[in-house]
Amino acid sequence: MGVDERVRERVAANLKKKGMSAAKAKASGTKKAKKEPAPKNEVGIRVGSVLDTIYQALKKGSTREEILTALKKAHGDRDPSGMEKTLKIQIYRMPREKGFTVIRNKETGKYSIGKAAKKVAKKAKKEEKVAKKVVKKDAEEVAEEAEA
Repeated sequence: MGVDERVRERVAANLKKKGMSAAKAKASGTKKAKKEPAPKNEVGIRVGSVLDTIYQALKKGSTREEILTALKKAHGDRDPSGMEKTLKIQIYRMPREKGFTVIRNKETGKYSIGKAAKKVAKKAKKEEKVAKKVVKKDAEEVAEEAEA
C-alpha cells in the first residue's frame, strides 16, 4: 500500500465520520480557504505588528522610552521586558533588513529614519501606482472583450 493510498483512506475515513462522501465534500467545497496575506506598510512590515509600531515611531522621531511607551500602549498584552529587548535588537536589525537607515540625534537621544527609507517608501508607492494602472487596464480589456 503506497503513501497516496493511505492518505486517501484517511481522508475517506474522516469524511465518513462527518457523514460525507468524497464527491459530496468536493461538491460542497469543504477545502480550506486560503488566507488573505496580511497587509504590509511601505517597507514590507506587517501592519499592526510590534515591528510596525517601532517603524511608525521611528518615522516620527522618538527616543527609546517613547518607542517603548508606544509599544506598551499598542501591545499591552505582551511582556514589557520582552518588548524592551525586542526594541534594543530591532532598532538596529530592522533597518538593515528592510533597507533604510536609522539616525540617532546625540543631543536629544531621538532615533529617526534617514533618507534611504524615504527612497524605499517612494519606490514602493510608485510600484503600487503602476500595479493599480495595470489592474485597471486589465479590467478595461476584460470589459471590452465581454462587450465584443
